[in-house]
Amino acid sequence: VRTYEGQEALIGLYESILDREDLTHYDIICSEQDWLPMNPTYFKRFKKRRAAQGIRTRLIVESSLTAEQRKQEEKATLSEVKLLPPAFSGINFSAGCDILPDRVIFIGYRKEHTATEIFSKEISAFMQTIFDMLWKMLA
Repeated sequence: VRTYEGQEALIGLYESILDREDLTHYDIICSEQDWLPMNPTYFKRFKKRRAAQGIRTRLIVESSLTAEQRKQEEKATLSEVKLLPPAFSGINFSAGCDILPDRVIFIGYRKEHTATEIFSKEISAFMQTIFDMLWKMLA
C-alpha cells in the first residue's frame, strides 16, 4: 500500500502509470468535473500522452457538462465513456477509483488531493468485477 498527498505527489502517481510498459488498458470510476480542475493543464496533457502510448480506458462518470465534453473526446483519448443515467443525477462522486490489472488506486480530488494505491491482484480483480457489472448495467 502506498499513499500520496498533494498535487505533486498525485502527478508522480499518474506519471508512474505512464511509465508502465506492460499497461494496455485500465478502468476508471470518477467525477470528471472534479478530477480535471485539480490541474487542468497537466491532466489534459496526461490524457493525450496516455492515448499516444496506446493505453485505453473505460470510464464510468457522473453526468455533467464536463463529462459530456469528455465523451466527445473518446476517439482522440482512446476512451469509452458511460454516463450515469438521469435517475442517478443526485450522485456526485467525491473521489475516484482507477482499476489496473495489478492494483487499485483510490483518489480524493476535491479538498484532500490524496490517493491510496493498493498493490493486490485479488483486490483489483474484485474491483474489476464491480466495474464490469456497472458497465453492463449502463449499456
